[in-house]
Amino acid sequence: LIYCLKTQINFQIISVKDFDGLLCASIFKNLNNCKFIYNSYEFFPFECPGATKFQENILKTLEKIFINSADQIICVSRPMAKLYGDYYKQKKTIIIPNVDFVKKIPKIEKTTKTINFIYQGGLGSYRGVIFLIKNWPKNQNYELTIRSFHNLYFKRLKEYCLRKKVKNIKFIEIKKLRETID
Repeated sequence: LIYCLKTQINFQIISVKDFDGLLCASIFKNLNNCKFIYNSYEFFPFECPGATKFQENILKTLEKIFINSADQIICVSRPMAKLYGDYYKQKKTIIIPNVDFVKKIPKIEKTTKTINFIYQGGLGSYRGVIFLIKNWPKNQNYELTIRSFHNLYFKRLKEYCLRKKVKNIKFIEIKKLRETID
C-alpha cells in the first residue's frame, strides 16, 4: 500500500486480510477514493497471545473504528460473522468458508493402527474447535493434537478435556513465533 501511495498507482478495489491491512486500507481508501474488502480469517482481538483484558478491549475499539470503512467484510464461518455482528454491529458481512466440504475430501486408506491429526493455528470460539473436541472419536486409535498459542481459550479447551477425561487429545503450546515455522 505504501508503494502504491508513493508511486501514485490508482486502483478501484483493495482487499486486505489482517488487522494491519485493515488500518492501511482504511487510510488508503480515504486518500485514493477506492473501495476495500476486509477478508478476515481471524477475530483479531482474540488472537494476541498473552493480551490482557484491557489490551483486548483496546484492540476491539481500534478494529471497530477502522472496520466501519470497509465496503464488504468476508468471514470464514457463521460464528465469526456473528462476532462481527455482536461486537461491531456489522451488517455487510458475508461468509465464504476457506475449506472444502468434508464430502469432497477423498477417502484415505488406513495403513497404521493409529491415525494422528493435528490442529495448528489460532484458537477462538468462532473456529469450531470445541465442536471438533466434543465430536472427536473416543477410540484411542484416533489422536488429536492441538498446537496453538496459550490464550484463555486454549486454557479452557484443555480444562474441558481434563474434566471430560479425554485421553486421545493433547495440547502443545507454541511459545515462540519461530516454533510455528518448525
